[in-house]
Amino acid sequence: MSPVTVAAVQAAPEFLDRDATIGKVVALAEKAASRGARLVAFPEAFVPGYPDWVWRTRPWDAIATALYARLLEQAVVADSPACDALAKAARRLGIWLSVGATRLTVDATTRAAVTFRRDDPGVPARPSAGSAALSREAALNPRPAGIAARR
Repeated sequence: MSPVTVAAVQAAPEFLDRDATIGKVVALAEKAASRGARLVAFPEAFVPGYPDWVWRTRPWDAIATALYARLLEQAVVADSPACDALAKAARRLGIWLSVGATRLTVDATTRAAVTFRRDDPGVPARPSAGSAALSREAALNPRPAGIAARR
């Protein structure tokens, strides 16, 4: 077994801006991959940002309500352009990409790690198995999170 270089990214997201944060993920993944990383991991709820206001506001006050509305608006949705951008970056760079995200499903909003894996040449990158995967199947049939590949 050959050694694998892992990049644990410590960066700030573009707070409550999904598309700008996805752009930042791609740029930082490119930098890590250029330095030899094969797995690039981002923090919890990186996209669109960790809702740290929960520790300083009351759930129903105006500020918290506005922030939660923005969080829901900017959450990652299964099979969305945001997921496509991450999958394309993982495939193009030949890396595994694990990104903490707030995801929006039909019945809930949850924080999960979204892992995109590189595939064999010619096969599109796609989310890994687990409740963390932002695929329609995983959103409807959650399983324990992991970085296991699925075919």
